[in-house]
Amino acid sequence: MAMFKWAGTARSQNGDSLSGWQIECVDFSDNETVIPIYSDENQTPISVVSGIENRALTDAIGNYSFFVASGTYNLKFYDEKGTFRRTDRFFSMYGADQVTDELVNAPTVQTLLGSDLIPIVRNGEVDIISADDFANFFNLNPPIFTTSPTISENPFIGDVVTSDDGVVNTGAIVGRNWLRDGLEIAGQTQSTYTLQNADEGALISLSVTASSPGGVTVATSNVIGPIEATLTPSASWNGTAGSGFTSTPSDPARVTAKPAARLIVPENQRFTDTLVIGVSAYAINGRSLIGGINKVTFYCEGNTLDVTEPSLREFTRVDGSTYQCLGYWVAIKKPIGTSGAANIYAEAVPSDATMQNRVIGPFAFYPQDTLYDQDVTVGAAGDYADIGAAITALKGLAPDNARIQLIDNGDYPIGGGGATYFGNSYLVIEPAEGVSARITDPTGPNPGGQGWRPKYDRMWLRDVTIDMNTIEQIYDEGPSDGGTENHVLERCKFEATRELWFGGVRGVSYMVRGMPEFLECDFTGCYEVGNNAKTMRGNTGQGNWGDFTSQCPTVLYNDLDDQEFESFAGTIDVVTVNYTGGGSATLSKTGNNAGPAVNRTEDFVMKVDGVQVGTTLQMWQSAANYDLNDGRYWNEDFVTWVNGLPDFTATSLLPVLTRQGRPINQP
Repeated sequence: MAMFKWAGTARSQNGDSLSGWQIECVDFSDNETVIPIYSDENQTPISVVSGIENRALTDAIGNYSFFVASGTYNLKFYDEKGTFRRTDRFFSMYGADQVTDELVNAPTVQTLLGSDLIPIVRNGEVDIISADDFANFFNLNPPIFTTSPTISENPFIGDVVTSDDGVVNTGAIVGRNWLRDGLEIAGQTQSTYTLQNADEGALISLSVTASSPGGVTVATSNVIGPIEATLTPSASWNGTAGSGFTSTPSDPARVTAKPAARLIVPENQRFTDTLVIGVSAYAINGRSLIGGINKVTFYCEGNTLDVTEPSLREFTRVDGSTYQCLGYWVAIKKPIGTSGAANIYAEAVPSDATMQNRVIGPFAFYPQDTLYDQDVTVGAAGDYADIGAAITALKGLAPDNARIQLIDNGDYPIGGGGATYFGNSYLVIEPAEGVSARITDPTGPNPGGQGWRPKYDRMWLRDVTIDMNTIEQIYDEGPSDGGTENHVLERCKFEATRELWFGGVRGVSYMVRGMPEFLECDFTGCYEVGNNAKTMRGNTGQGNWGDFTSQCPTVLYNDLDDQEFESFAGTIDVVTVNYTGGGSATLSKTGNNAGPAVNRTEDFVMKVDGVQVGTTLQMWQSAANYDLNDGRYWNEDFVTWVNGLPDFTATSLLPVLTRQGRPINQP
């Protein structure tokens, strides 16, 4: 019997060698009948070498070989545990009278389609047929979707839905069609689909067609919907906030219980088509919050829309992970031909008729023909060399909604100043696609200064890293009472080393002034992250300390790890003082801690038998002395002062510059 030596390499789809895998030779016609294979041309069973009955075994780099009688076969592959993994089809091992004929990495049918000719053996005779005849003759199976098609879950008219075609084991994707309630939407065959008015109330999905020589397979994606309607200002709206209302909603004077309701997206946003906004609303239903809300009615410049059920909307965090936020959502749509400011109200209607309704608003939003009325770049080849120059220039142009794009990877120094500017919407600062940007201060920290005070209110920082080791603060010019002139920080990374700021602590809540809104941000090694924030939604944190948030009215879906609270565990000794002279030594402190810094005095005096020894130590006297750079604010100054007095010694119980002097000079 003529024997053929077959040799090959088992690899994964990524090209990695598969060590320890097992290979079985089977009849191509039924893919089941096992063909005996041997370790040499003398028909020694393969098990002598592989240790496995009638299977070859790959070596450390995936190579294998065996001898077999002439014929055409399939090869079945099993992993190192003997679990079946795949079949490679139609390997012709034919026409040899000696073992010198060796086939290495022989082609499979997938690489021989079309007009290629393939040799096969029928009844001991070699035959040549075309690849198409080959596929038809051996009845190849149609494609199988190993990964199903999927579509994104955007539920509002005007949203753009994206798709993934899935993965097939053989053949290729040859077509797709978007479906409305299971029926094809004419002409919609692209990978994205914009939800239309005709989709209101419908279920949307996608069908994907794959084809191979063995046939055609159609797979259907997940279903989204029912698709919800959008809310548009009435025809009476002329672009001026409030002009569309004949009467504006108002929150009734409280006489009994009301639902709790909060806007969970930043107001003052500008948009050109649709903008999804959401409200979180809850009311007591017996002893539960479930089912306590009958509906939330949204009012938009004279038009209304009832949302009767809360739904989940997906958001992406800065680390790429996603979460779903429960709320009552509505898409506000810009009317054709009119731009301006539109006021939105939301009314939470409780299921319990004995409770009152809750009305929140007005919230201003800006439907416009263009998203940015000024759009500039910062970088080596940008419109401006640094952020400060760009901010100064933009303020001179008086924009409503401007953007600064950072176009180079690396650090960006903070800057900006001059006269205070209030735009209607935001100054957006974000990196261009694919750019990694870090906001920092290359000159280092400057305690006692104003930090980053661009005098531009309502900044929206997105997708940047903020170096908290160098930036003292991002100043806010607006009211710190929950008003609308607040910064928004979206998908930003706040990084600190947990080193104390000039011997003291400085929280994010101090670093970002006013009442900022933190959306999907990440905090590492930071202190008091969200104290006094307006909104804390979808943030993550690790290794932070102190309160994560306090006095924040809207806290949703934050994920914390290793949050520490030791700084509030109690007092610790920081300094010891010894007196070795005669008489009785006393330490006294005088001064006033009340009021602003310019009114505060803290004087330390050392006395022996009632008589002052040496000089007086002023820890904090006036605004001019409130300078951390001169070292007078540290416990080390107290130690130095004591050690300069005769017969007195002081020892710090903490490393240098790890605590401020304030714990000493406060009551």
